[in-house]
Amino acid sequence: MNHSILHSLFNSVPMIVVALGSMVATFVLWRRAPLSSLLIVIACISSLVLIIVYPFAYEAVVHLSGSDAPSVARINTAFGIGWSIARASYLILFVFAVYAGRKQP
Repeated sequence: MNHSILHSLFNSVPMIVVALGSMVATFVLWRRAPLSSLLIVIACISSLVLIIVYPFAYEAVVHLSGSDAPSVARINTAFGIGWSIARASYLILFVFAVYAGRKQP
């Protein structure tokens, strides 16, 4: 396994721990708000999957495209935009989870 992949995964350990802890709390509190809990679990699972898959995908794309600077710069930009979109989707799910099932006054 590539050193940069291990480094990326090691840097993501706090987020992995928080996502796993959030899922445990969500399962404990599931009966209070099932729809909110479902949205949180979906956000946490997708976060975990992307955290683990991202470094492997990045290294594979960089390896397959060659190591010239313009290619790597484009790959960095594409992966940066993709990562930002993924994080935005988690935030959207968390916002929906906060308001899911609430009754209007």
